[in-house]
Amino acid sequence: MITRATGAGISPIVAPGESLESSRRCMEIAGRRSEVRPCVGVHPHRAAGFEMAQAAEFESMAADPRVIGIGEIGLDYYYDFSPRDKQMETLSFFLDLAGRARKPACLHVRDKSGESAATADVRAQIQSRAGRIRGVIHCFTGAYDDARGFLDLGFYLSFTGIITFRTAGPLRDVLARIPPDRVLLETDSPYLAPEPHRGRRNEPAFLARVFDVTAQAFGLSAGSWSEQIQRNQRDLFGIDIYPAGA
Repeated sequence: MITRATGAGISPIVAPGESLESSRRCMEIAGRRSEVRPCVGVHPHRAAGFEMAQAAEFESMAADPRVIGIGEIGLDYYYDFSPRDKQMETLSFFLDLAGRARKPACLHVRDKSGESAATADVRAQIQSRAGRIRGVIHCFTGAYDDARGFLDLGFYLSFTGIITFRTAGPLRDVLARIPPDRVLLETDSPYLAPEPHRGRRNEPAFLARVFDVTAQAFGLSAGSWSEQIQRNQRDLFGIDIYPAGA
């Protein structure tokens, strides 16, 4: 998978953790493969299993120079696999950790259809730490007003293979209204493979298709969009991911 990604011009690979165990795994892989850059955190689905006894280990991992971000963290009121109060407690800890470690937060935000409670709660948590944290809203699929709210808080918005779906015209319209210097791209592997790979296990090599569609949405050449995405990644994470002209 890493070889295919490198062949497609996608290197290094940002690998977020979703629990203590998977964060350890990301660190272990990054120790063997320089192409992998880890983030550490607890996903809201796993928040019920987060205990403060784990805090010291997360603090230690966050201080490791190989770690480029804190995540995937956030709130998920769609599935509610973890109680909402526990999700909020876990998110609060990791946002504070991101501030202490001076590393960006990678945020998951998902609401039930027609609702906006998770979005409002995440925005409130960011606002209460204004000036102390930065980050990205991963797999953004919201309306323009949602986008504007997060952009006004200094956050980036990241787009996945969903942007390539035939039904994603409204999302492409939202993307076209966002400043190009606040956009990131991602896989959300193993989910959300872009067209024409939809239905397959997603992987970083497929990000090339997301790159093409987003370049078209902005009316930019591949070279110009690659340079912009490089700047965005460098500004937030301090790393280069897309080779110029890729």
